[in-house]
Amino acid sequence: MAILYSWRYDASYYATVIDRYYQQLPFVLQLPTQFTLLWLIGIGTYFAMTHAALRDFAGWALAIGAIGIPALVVLTKRAILLKYRLRLSFGTEASYSLADAGVSIQAKSVHGTYPWSEYSRAVRFSDGMLLLRNGAMRWLPDSALQRGTVEEAVALVRSHLPMRFWVRPNLARGFS
Repeated sequence: MAILYSWRYDASYYATVIDRYYQQLPFVLQLPTQFTLLWLIGIGTYFAMTHAALRDFAGWALAIGAIGIPALVVLTKRAILLKYRLRLSFGTEASYSLADAGVSIQAKSVHGTYPWSEYSRAVRFSDGMLLLRNGAMRWLPDSALQRGTVEEAVALVRSHLPMRFWVRPNLARGFS
């Protein structure tokens, strides 16, 4: 039995794709970490080149980091979303079918069946699965499931790909 997903390629879908992609990356490759490292390099370079006293620039450096890092994360995600909005497939319907033969895609810009060997791994989130390969990713939201169950979809993907389960860190753990 094939597992069937169906959804519309809209801004909400792509915003989730972008979030899930960056969430599953190693910590050092996540956007806030990348921009923090760039900020630290910039601050270090400034101090090395100007020999400025730390107390003279600390307030400005912290303000720039506190405002700039989150702003750059948001702007980067919006720029990526804009790229997706410009695609011909934006706003159209898509159907993905998962079976032992592979992933079949029926959408405006993509038609065909891709064998499981095309994908390198999968990541399971609380609200869907991300199938990954070099140069492409496929987000399968649980809310788009039309035929089959989440458990059947996970079992099928796990039988063909290595899968890891992404669990949102509980920052409140240990606090009562």
